[in-house]
Amino acid sequence: MLRSTTHSRGVNEDNAPELIKAFLANTHIKNPIFDANDLIKWAKSGVEHGFGWTSRSCLLLSACALGALSSPFRISLETPADLSMRASNSIRDTPNYSTAESYYIATRKRLGLLGNTLIAAQYLFFSGVYEMYSLRPLQARTSFTRACSVLQVYAMGKSSQTGSQLPSTTSLEHRLYWSCLKSKSHFNFQVSEIRDQLPLPPSGLARLDYPPFPALPEPSDGTESEQAQGLRESAFQKSWFYYLAEISGRRTANRIVSSFYRVDQMTWLSSDLDRMMRIASELELQVQQWIEHIPESVRWEESVNQSDELAYMLKGRVYHLYMLLYRPFLFIAVHSGNGPIDPWIDPFVQKCLKNCFGHTCGQVKTIKHRHHGTWFAARLLLSDGLMILAAVKCKNINVPHGWPQQIQIVVSYLSYWEEEAPDLLKARLALQ
Repeated sequence: MLRSTTHSRGVNEDNAPELIKAFLANTHIKNPIFDANDLIKWAKSGVEHGFGWTSRSCLLLSACALGALSSPFRISLETPADLSMRASNSIRDTPNYSTAESYYIATRKRLGLLGNTLIAAQYLFFSGVYEMYSLRPLQARTSFTRACSVLQVYAMGKSSQTGSQLPSTTSLEHRLYWSCLKSKSHFNFQVSEIRDQLPLPPSGLARLDYPPFPALPEPSDGTESEQAQGLRESAFQKSWFYYLAEISGRRTANRIVSSFYRVDQMTWLSSDLDRMMRIASELELQVQQWIEHIPESVRWEESVNQSDELAYMLKGRVYHLYMLLYRPFLFIAVHSGNGPIDPWIDPFVQKCLKNCFGHTCGQVKTIKHRHHGTWFAARLLLSDGLMILAAVKCKNINVPHGWPQQIQIVVSYLSYWEEEAPDLLKARLALQ
């Protein structure tokens, strides 16, 4: 598949510092498993001596690939109609795509240099991140799986060795563990609909004994100016607030999945409604408590014109949690036939639809923003659209006004990204 309409600048050592700077600003803040100071030093060394053929060069080149492909977070004022009139799409709007691919291919050529080391696990993890950025979910899943396997082998081998580990290495290992585990578990649930055709087993990392939260690394080596160090540490702190909130939110999602999604959806129709509502109310309280404990610096405020990607991503996690929580009740309502909706579950049904509308309205501002969760966001939007249409066709459910506009937002989002991901094209056609 052609992934660029422009020529590649190729792999150039002189561009490494600039690309690493972009990587740290746009990508690393969401998965802080690299040592930023090391990357900066390696980039400077690459300018002087070339990338070379070492295991570190794999990490450096993968970071450069992500630096070339990623972009700063911006709220767009364009409407779905504007995008349609401009015939805009994700490939045409990513001029550095071919350059990013050149760096990515260069990393793959060095893959044989890696063993069962932390560097190998880091590289494989960020290969998965790059593949998610470029909407190649199955390749990404393979990379995340391999990262989990390498880290598992590394951890098992380490347990048989004597001697203590450096605190910095321990911190890196913990961060890598949580990044790998949450990425693979999130991926597995998202594709649960096709597990009958493509079995996706859980990660073996879940059986290892790691602390409940990763240890924080050192934010700076003290070689920067006081002002630069202050800015770096502020960004470092926000990144870690986001990272830890994401891990905590993932655990809340796991509780919801364990409560409602361990069985086939048709089982909901014969389940004890009173019990389901009690469980939902308890989980609803847990979600609300998680929201209340999100640090202010990464909390999304609806009344403020936000331009902070970390806060925006956590807001997306909120919508995802509520979608998981309320969808069973909409499913029951839709399958209730021509009779009236059970008044006891109607509040949950209305919350489900309100959540769908809120999520689609929020996504219209970021249709063009590429990030590691773009494919997941498209699937969640598709779910929103299908739930809204199901409620409309049911006739007995009170659907808020303006639902056709919400469907158009979903269609516009899928249309923008479908040239990179054929499954999104099929999703759009099914929705229309």
